[in-house]
Amino acid sequence: MSGNDESAPISEVEISEGDASGYSDQDVLDKTIEIIEQERDDIRTLIQSSLSVSGLLLTISLGALYFSYSSDSIVVTPINTKEALFISAFCLTVSIFINILALRMKPIRPIETEDRAISLKESYMSEKRYTKWSTIALLISILGLFYGMGAFAWDQVNIDCQLCMIKDAITFQIQSTTKSAFHSILYQFSNISGSLKL
Repeated sequence: MSGNDESAPISEVEISEGDASGYSDQDVLDKTIEIIEQERDDIRTLIQSSLSVSGLLLTISLGALYFSYSSDSIVVTPINTKEALFISAFCLTVSIFINILALRMKPIRPIETEDRAISLKESYMSEKRYTKWSTIALLISILGLFYGMGAFAWDQVNIDCQLCMIKDAITFQIQSTTKSAFHSILYQFSNISGSLKL
């Protein structure tokens, strides 16, 4: 009995630290399919987040683009901002289209076979590639939005500086005209006073 008790831990260690030869091909295949499915779920979560962000930014871009071309707008939008908004809206549309294509990809074979693992792997790699391109398009659109906002702010600063310069010029002109008129009135008044004394 004591011999059996002593040999039991050794067998447990051998089982727990054994090599992969104890696993069947089906077990390895099932584990591979499970890992690929988990990776595809992660990619699809990223795609859905990208779709939400792209949809929100596209709404903002199209709204800003509409108001930039609207004749009722009080503020004049610079051409750089309009171009950046157009490029941003285009890239966001491309990103949404690519994400929708990636979401529609499904493996053909539903059976747990080696062909299914290969098919799942191909789908995962395609989804990953599409996600990469949609992310690049999303980043370009965000950069375009930042550039458009920067161009708009710079244009408004220049307009404010020009308005300040015009204001200063008009103020100087008014002051000069007032001083000239005041001196002219004083001169005329002194002439009238002199003629009255005579």
